[in-house]
Amino acid sequence: MASLLAKRNNVIVLDLERDLKHVLQNLSEVLRRGCNVIIFPEGTRSKDGAVAPFRKTYAILSRELGVPIVPVAIKGAWHAMPSGKWMPKPFAPIEVEYLGPVDIGELSYDELNQVVMERVVEAVG
Repeated sequence: MASLLAKRNNVIVLDLERDLKHVLQNLSEVLRRGCNVIIFPEGTRSKDGAVAPFRKTYAILSRELGVPIVPVAIKGAWHAMPSGKWMPKPFAPIEVEYLGPVDIGELSYDELNQVVMERVVEAVG
């Protein structure tokens, strides 16, 4: 079901655990074509609603390709659809806030990852 929805909605589902090099190549190609990419840096849905540590794959892509990062804070998603559920709760409120681009500057991958995570955690509350 998920793969059908992904194909019909221009979504590329990638598994960082299986083939990181392949994932990075695919994402790099999409970004070089000028397309936007949404990456969920936690890599999975939260088990308890808390923000988990971010993986730095997106920071590597951003830095190497000179692509800006626009962090997004999503509030209420865990309450609307907790981990392990297949259908969201009807009419559960979800709030999406775009936080503005992060200045990549001379930040290392780890520093960039930390800045983005801190901004998201602060916005989520």
